[in-house]
Amino acid sequence: MHSEQAEDRLRELLTQAGVNLSAPTAEDVERSWDVIERFALEGAEDVPSEPGDYDDGILAQHGVYDWGEGESFEVDMTRQFSFYKDGEYDHMAQLQCTFHFEPTDELRAAGEKNLWSFDTDLDEFFAAARALPGFVAVRGLMPTRLEISYSDV
Repeated sequence: MHSEQAEDRLRELLTQAGVNLSAPTAEDVERSWDVIERFALEGAEDVPSEPGDYDDGILAQHGVYDWGEGESFEVDMTRQFSFYKDGEYDHMAQLQCTFHFEPTDELRAAGEKNLWSFDTDLDEFFAAARALPGFVAVRGLMPTRLEISYSDV
């Protein structure tokens, strides 16, 4: 896979796993993390290091955010790729998979947290990510939407 194909590849894997991309269910949230865990092991041909290293890492994060469309509690896993040109750092790109939820008092109490996969075995990373308070708090809750995007940062 080439990094620019990552969004299409993730969407393909999620669809194969039965995730409803346009109207996700509570079950789709956990299904998606299973898919991302497998997807994280697929290398990107144009990224110089192995999945989980500094040039190809995973970020798990959650919190209440307002990006101009009203508040939403988000749980997100983002795959970040670093690129080099002539041996020098050039830029990064991120593939985000974000579930949005109504920000209830319980979800607000989970706070904001983030965790990077760098310097961690990917199995250990995903176990720790799924144990983050926000990831635990949304189990069984119906998301309002799923957002998947790829962009340079």
